[in-house]
Amino acid sequence: AAPTAPTTAGDRPAPRARAGSGAVPVVRREVVLHGQRVTYSEAGADSGGPVLVLLHGLASSSQTWQPVMPLLGRVAHVIAPD
Repeated sequence: AAPTAPTTAGDRPAPRARAGSGAVPVVRREVVLHGQRVTYSEAGADSGGPVLVLLHGLASSSQTWQPVMPLLGRVAHVIAPD
C-alpha cells in the first residue's frame, strides 16, 4: 500500500508554559500515520529555529520533556513524540 500522509486528528494545549517567563506554550497534537494514531508534544513551531526532536526512553513518554520544552521552544521547533 502507498504511504499515507499525516493528518491532524486533534490538538490539545498542554500545561506548564508559565506566563512572563518567556516560555512558549506546549501543544499536544495527534496525527494518523499509516493508519496508526501518533501523539506528540510540540513547542516553538513559529520560532524560526532548527527542528529539535526529543526522544524518551523505554517506559517513559513525551511528558519527560515538559519542563524544558517551553524554554527550548523560544529558539527551536521542538517535537517530543510518544
